[in-house]
Amino acid sequence: MRRALATESARVRSARLACACGATSLDWEYPVCCGEAANTYDPADWSNFVVLLHEMRAALDAAFPATHKELSIAVGMSEAVTGAAPKSAIGDVVDAVNLMTYDYNGAWAMLTAHNAPLYSDPAYEAAGGSAQANIAWGVGQWLAHVNASKLVLGMPAYGRSWRGTTQQYGQGTGVGPGTWEAGGLSYWDIAANYLPSSTRHWNAASRVPYLTRAAQGARPALFATYDDDESIAIKAEFARGLGLGGMVPVTSSNRRVGG
Repeated sequence: MRRALATESARVRSARLACACGATSLDWEYPVCCGEAANTYDPADWSNFVVLLHEMRAALDAAFPATHKELSIAVGMSEAVTGAAPKSAIGDVVDAVNLMTYDYNGAWAMLTAHNAPLYSDPAYEAAGGSAQANIAWGVGQWLAHVNASKLVLGMPAYGRSWRGTTQQYGQGTGVGPGTWEAGGLSYWDIAANYLPSSTRHWNAASRVPYLTRAAQGARPALFATYDDDESIAIKAEFARGLGLGGMVPVTSSNRRVGG
């Protein structure tokens, strides 16, 4: 995407595409850092992104003078992304910021921690986790610069898993089972195939559940992080209490691996 934003003509083409689509949401993963290993970056990524948003806003307004068409973005919530984002400049031009308040932890690292912790947990930090890797921190960063009504809380309908341990904030020995990919479990799969054979626990600091299942024969131990009715209700109250614009469910895939 960096190359796509580097020239004015490319940005104009993107703006024209927005006009063809009407309401538009951009998901760049991610400006300046992070994302897939093959990504390329430029120090001007964020400034180019803001320019693109203004050009898209102008193009939408010109194409639909009688109707306001929504322009929104999705944004990563790590310290490297949210901490560096020009939040005020983005908030001035978009209608909504969809906060990617999930994937704080997963089997790309072997620390068995939570997918979408609402608050920080001192035990997580003691195990090497970041004090900024939680929903409350990231939402607070955006609230300091953007009207709460423009912020939308992401709610994952999936979890993450590791094999080889049942210890919270322990070390997995490998990626756990998955629905659509190894280590990624859709909630329906958790409810049907893991809850009945696992033990549910509750993290009172981060306000999220997790599952453990002991090793049995050739089947390795399991640790899985996810959200359920209890944690979703708590997050909904959190969002409402802050006056956020709403919540959006996020699913990765409903297809089983090989299905």
